[in-house]
Amino acid sequence: MRKILFFILAVLFINTAEAQVPTLQQKLYYTTRVWGFAKYYHSNVSTCGVNWDSVLLHVLPMVRSAATDSAFNDALDTMLVAAGPMALATTTMPTITDAELKRNLNFNWISSPALRVEVQTILDTIKNNFRPHNECWVMNNSYTNGYRGWLVFPHDSLELNTYTTSTYPDDNHRQLMFMKYWNIVNYFYPYNYVLDSPWDTTLMHYAAQVDTVASAPNLFHLIDLIASNLCDDHTEGLTWSNNYYAPLGYFQPPIRLSYIQGQYVVLKSSVSGVAVGDAIISVDGFTIPQ
Repeated sequence: MRKILFFILAVLFINTAEAQVPTLQQKLYYTTRVWGFAKYYHSNVSTCGVNWDSVLLHVLPMVRSAATDSAFNDALDTMLVAAGPMALATTTMPTITDAELKRNLNFNWISSPALRVEVQTILDTIKNNFRPHNECWVMNNSYTNGYRGWLVFPHDSLELNTYTTSTYPDDNHRQLMFMKYWNIVNYFYPYNYVLDSPWDTTLMHYAAQVDTVASAPNLFHLIDLIASNLCDDHTEGLTWSNNYYAPLGYFQPPIRLSYIQGQYVVLKSSVSGVAVGDAIISVDGFTIPQ
C-alpha cells in the first residue's frame, strides 16, 4: 500500500513540477544568457554562419508564451538547434594565466535547474569545444597614430530611435537591443568584478521592464537607469534622434537655446507658449544680462 501511495505522490510531484510557470523575468534572463553565450562561443554563430539576430526575434514569442518549464526549454532548444552543430575541437584549450582575462568568465549559470539537462548538455558541448578564433561580432580596432586600438562591434549598433514614437521599437526589437548591450558588457567590459551591483543582477532586474516599457521617453529613461549600473562616468544610454538629443525634460531643462547675434534663440522647446525661433528677452523678470 505504501509503495502505491509513494508512486501516486511521485507522479503528482512530477506533474506539479512540469506545470510550474516560469516568470517572464526568469525566462528573459536565461534567454539572454543562452543567446549571448552561443553568439560568442558557438563555432557557427560566432563567425556569422547564421543570422543570430533573426533567430532571437523568432524565438522570443515562444519564450513569452511558454507556460511551463518544459515549454520554455523547448524554446531554448529551438534556438540552439538553429545555431547548427558545434565544431568539435581537435586541439587543447590554451591556458589562461592573466587574472584580467578570467574575471568575466562565469559559466555557473549553465548548471541552473531552470535549464533542462538536454539544454545544459548542448551548452557544455559549446563551452568545452570553444577555441579562440577570429569572430565576426567583435574585433580589435587597429593601432592608429600611436594610439592603442579598442574593441569594435561591427554588426551591433546599440542605437535605436527612441525619440519619435512613430518608430518606437516593438517588444522583440527592444529585447534584441537590450540583450546585445547586456552581453557586450558581460563579456567585454573589464570592470564587471568591481561594480556596486553585479551585472547579472542588472539583467534579472531590468529584462522584464524592457519587455513591457510602453513609451519612447520611458524607454530612454530605462536605458539610462541600466547604464547607470556600470558606475562609470564614461557610460551613458546612447539613443538616436535627429541630433542625438535626449527627449526634452529628461535630465535637462525642457528647452534648448543657442546664442545667436547677441541673444538667446530657442532651438527646441516643450514649454507651452515658447516656440522654436523665439528670442529669450527675460526670465522671471530678469533680463538676460542680469
